[in-house]
Amino acid sequence: YTRATDHVFVASGTIPNGAVVGLNLDGTVSVISGTAGTPGTTVVFSGADNADIVNAVYASDTSTVVIAYNDSTAIGVYAVVGKVDPITHIITFGTPVLVRSGIGHYIVPIYDDVHHRVVIAWQAFSEPTSPSYTIVGVVNAITLSITFGTATLFIGANNICGTCDSMSGQIVITYTDANGWAIVGTVDPTLLTITFGSPVMFNAGFTQLSWSTAYDPVQHKIVILYSNEPSAPGQIKIIVGDVGVGTITFGTPVVVAASQWQEPVGGAFVYNPVTASFLVLFNTGIAPNHGQAVVGTVSGSGASSTITLGTPATYTTNSVSWAFGAYDSSVDRILFTYSDYGNGNYGTAVSASMFGNQIAFSTPTVYNPASTYLMIPVYDTAAQREVIIYTSGLGYAMIWGTSGTSSATAWIGIADTSAINAATLPVSMIGNVSSNQTGLITGSTYYLNANGTLGTTFTSYGIIGTAISPTELLITGKGSAGGLDTQIQFNNSGAFAGNTNLTVNKTTGQLITGVDASINGLTIGRG
Repeated sequence: YTRATDHVFVASGTIPNGAVVGLNLDGTVSVISGTAGTPGTTVVFSGADNADIVNAVYASDTSTVVIAYNDSTAIGVYAVVGKVDPITHIITFGTPVLVRSGIGHYIVPIYDDVHHRVVIAWQAFSEPTSPSYTIVGVVNAITLSITFGTATLFIGANNICGTCDSMSGQIVITYTDANGWAIVGTVDPTLLTITFGSPVMFNAGFTQLSWSTAYDPVQHKIVILYSNEPSAPGQIKIIVGDVGVGTITFGTPVVVAASQWQEPVGGAFVYNPVTASFLVLFNTGIAPNHGQAVVGTVSGSGASSTITLGTPATYTTNSVSWAFGAYDSSVDRILFTYSDYGNGNYGTAVSASMFGNQIAFSTPTVYNPASTYLMIPVYDTAAQREVIIYTSGLGYAMIWGTSGTSSATAWIGIADTSAINAATLPVSMIGNVSSNQTGLITGSTYYLNANGTLGTTFTSYGIIGTAISPTELLITGKGSAGGLDTQIQFNNSGAFAGNTNLTVNKTTGQLITGVDASINGLTIGRG
């Protein structure tokens, strides 16, 4: 509906219900967002056109990035350790370490944040029957090296994925053969070994994974993204697992979308600790195969474990693959990357802000104008930078330059409903009450963040308003600083300045002067 005090605009882009919007030069409104940022320094970690399969993980105890990759020249699986300088934001690598000779596929490094060890799982493609191995390593941040135990054969498998259950201190590896399986292992940090329980089936029949297993640190659950499609029509699904000692119990799968996946061409979970939910990146394989994302929130336990999904949103109308992302806590945004099939397979990045079950995307930014594959962003919490690992002939590591710019200074109100591009949109403006918010703290002042979200911490983008209930926000605008009195402060240029000589008492409505005031030559005493 449209209230008398609303103003109706035309939406530019998709606008979520309850999102703060800004006015564009053409009179349309868009969701407040930022650019994805700018590409920064790029370093080659593997030369001679030989790193054709890569993956990476952040080891928080040593503040290092560990890259595992297949070296197609030396013919072996290798690992290399890198560290980002928190001042110069340049990454330096140690000497690559041979993990095992032979061609490696589905290489997955997993950081065990309980035992502070790195577990690497992979399929030994060049060996008879293509068996799969795991190996445990310990990182030395001084020498930028990693020392491994002995590789252990755990099963013959494809489509290997993995994560660490931080609650139980166990590693969960998912894989496929004729079915979809999960296996739970425990690391011995001294012997550098891992011991597994018995495999547990989560999907009977054809299963296609895509490095898409993750851990929910609040619900303490494992989520798996997969397709069950050997030929159309199929489905992309998510299943949630509850880890026990050496085993895992699964709930009922939830359908994300129809699918025609033939290869693991992208799809991933990125956890947002502020919203306590996942951004799920996926593409269906069905033309035009747009890049899509949906918000998922995990709940339940045991066989009742499940995930509730919002409405999928499209971040590009081009066909995409290899979409992976990482959460940047310094700006409360998710940066994800993908190979843009509609634009020469260029390496492209987008940032996403989450509003409940809705998502706002930045404009895509090309960071590598050449064919780019297997892009893995990891967030370095010590350096507060995203590190993008990718292959484009050579193996590269790029430090994402900045968090990008924001349109927050152009905000004018809050959307009363959701709208698609070019649709009309009623907007609550200053003086109105936005009644479509969630989780507000009654009586608190809310500020606008650079990514368009609201928070109670001061920002340079100013005040949006005051919460009058958990779902209602009185939009007061930047000029109301809260408290009993509001200073009316101008300097000679007309901008706001710091002077208390003219104050409005918001309770009594009195106009109070700090000195005698003069209006057209008539002096008014302040006493």
